[in-house]
Amino acid sequence: METADKDPQTWSVDDVIQWSLSTFPFGQVLAQSLQDNDVDGDILLNYINDNNLKTDLSIKSLGQRVKIMEKIRELRDSTCTSS
Repeated sequence: METADKDPQTWSVDDVIQWSLSTFPFGQVLAQSLQDNDVDGDILLNYINDNNLKTDLSIKSLGQRVKIMEKIRELRDSTCTSS
């Protein structure tokens, strides 16, 4: 099943990595951090914020963090509306 066809809340770490790679031009760097920190769909949607993007996931660029948080908010919104 394609990642896009699954509920993001139930994504595995591999699904989150696939989303990162297909969503961001800088996805490879983000994907490595997500994998190193075992970020699955539940963690992505419920626990990732600007602070832990910067500190735990080592995303230093403010612009990248803003773009990541925008996409996470879109995922949260799509999860809420499709339930």
